[in-house]
Amino acid sequence: MAAQAAHEGDEGGYRLLNVKHLLKVEPYRGEKGKFLSWKWEFQVAVRAMAPELTQPMKFIESHLENDYKLSRLSEQEQKQAQNLYTMLAMLCKDDAAEFVMTSEEDNGFEAWKALIRTRTVRSATALMNKLMEPDFTSSDPRVNLKAWNKQAQTYFEKTGERVADTIRRTVYINKVAPQDLRQHLMMNKARLQLCEDIAEEIEDYCDVQEEMDQSKDGLVAAVSGKAKARASRRARTRTRSSRATARTRATARARASSTRACAQEPRAWRAAPLWRHV
Repeated sequence: MAAQAAHEGDEGGYRLLNVKHLLKVEPYRGEKGKFLSWKWEFQVAVRAMAPELTQPMKFIESHLENDYKLSRLSEQEQKQAQNLYTMLAMLCKDDAAEFVMTSEEDNGFEAWKALIRTRTVRSATALMNKLMEPDFTSSDPRVNLKAWNKQAQTYFEKTGERVADTIRRTVYINKVAPQDLRQHLMMNKARLQLCEDIAEEIEDYCDVQEEMDQSKDGLVAAVSGKAKARASRRARTRTRSSRATARTRATARARASSTRACAQEPRAWRAAPLWRHV
């Protein structure tokens, strides 16, 4: 492997690894279906910890036929291979760990090559089948559109053939587009002649749908807020009314008590002995 693939700037390709970024990556246990997502997380961590390894890893992925034994590497590349070996040994468990342990000791380049060779689809037929029947993980068509285009680019890099526009159009309409939009796309084929036109239609639809949902949520929140305000005003009104009623009843009771006292006083006066009036 050419030394140009290594990142310049570190003495001999060696650096002390800060493993805090690796701790955020889930261990890989060899599941083939999970390798691509784990590979992406691992590469992000490598880029943060040891960016000089990014280019060698990409080079290995594109040149699996090469021999990466330590004896064939420069001193700088040997240091990089040791660092990559340490990272892979920390994160690969169970079946995945076998690829690291059976590789040349301290040679992360060979271990990475073994993982890529056994855990990624490499034949043109298998790659095309994966493009025709994509397994999307997101509910957002815009995210799925970008993911599929990335897979199409990978197909081109590995086979040298570009995905035909007819295949791209079919996948966009039948696999990427939301169910509610597919009939619209089919009926407007004459207008949407380019793949880019269909992609823009999908993105515009999702943008409008998102804006409508946000407006709806805002309207619901506003109506709910007004309802709460009305309920609060009614509660305050009921409280004031209850207090006024209580004051009115208390006043009425006081007046009734005073009236009864006045009505009883003459009878008490007349019933008293005559000598008390003298």
